[in-house]
Amino acid sequence: MKWYIWVAIILVFAVLLLLTGCKSRIPESKFVSYYIDFVVMQDSLGRDKASTDKIIDALDKKYSVTRKEYEATIDYYSADTERWELFFNKVIKEAQKKEKEALKKP
Repeated sequence: MKWYIWVAIILVFAVLLLLTGCKSRIPESKFVSYYIDFVVMQDSLGRDKASTDKIIDALDKKYSVTRKEYEATIDYYSADTERWELFFNKVIKEAQKKEKEALKKP
């Protein structure tokens, strides 16, 4: 075989390896709601490991996500403090919006 065919084969395998190695994350808008629910449930159930695991399991079912997606999303935001801060500001705004809506209901 010609050398360029080998290069093409290696490139195809490299791309496939990269694509399968990438962890999928929860979309930000969904994760904002997920995180709000997480904080509220922690306030109710506690912050110990057993409670946190129960909360995450319940939220994974509610939002149709996996533990790996949750962990990949946390890793993504935790890796960059500016990204985390922007995300957290969105969480605060959404939580305030939900609180206002809840206060309007009789």
